Amino acid sequence: MNPEDRLDKLECELSHIKRRYRRLLGGVLIIAVVAVVLIGKLLADSTQSIVIAEKVFTRDFALLDPQNNIRVILNSSEGGPALSLIDAQGQIRVKLGLTKGGPFLALIDAQGKNRAELSLTEGEPALALLDAQGKFRAILSLIEERSALALLDAQGKGHALLSVIEGKPEIYSKSTFKLVDPDGKTLSWAP
Repeated sequence: MNPEDRLDKLECELSHIKRRYRRLLGGVLIIAVVAVVLIGKLLADSTQSIVIAEKVFTRDFALLDPQNNIRVILNSSEGGPALSLIDAQGQIRVKLGLTKGGPFLALIDAQGKNRAELSLTEGEPALALLDAQGKFRAILSLIEERSALALLDAQGKGHALLSVIEGKPEIYSKSTFKLVDPDGKTLSWAP
């Protein structure tokens, strides 16, 4: 093979290598653009991220729904820890907490008024039902050795009381029922 043929062959091979290099470079560029677009999309859609930690220290913790609205708040204050569940309108509807007096659960209406409360205050359980103005209307409680149900009017005056006092059978065992008019006068009493 003469030098001129060899030179032609080398030029042909070089031309072929340049074409392959351009194709390879184009492919790498396409892959790089696709990778940048995908990474950008992942970062933009990073509302679903996973973080694994041994411990997290904070005073407030909030959970968001898919529209980034706060739906759950877990917080701790001087009064004690509380968990609040929030409806789609942004209103707290359920609150579970622990105060110095004891644990409580409150069910709250759409206007922000407590409508039912369950509590354990100093070891004594109580269930209270409240009207739309937030006033107690019925209370079921167990205090010391006495279980009681009180029905109240809108002004908070008791009109019916049913209670059971339990003790040692040889000392006393008594149930009472009392009805009262709006002025507080006893209408009926049954020991």
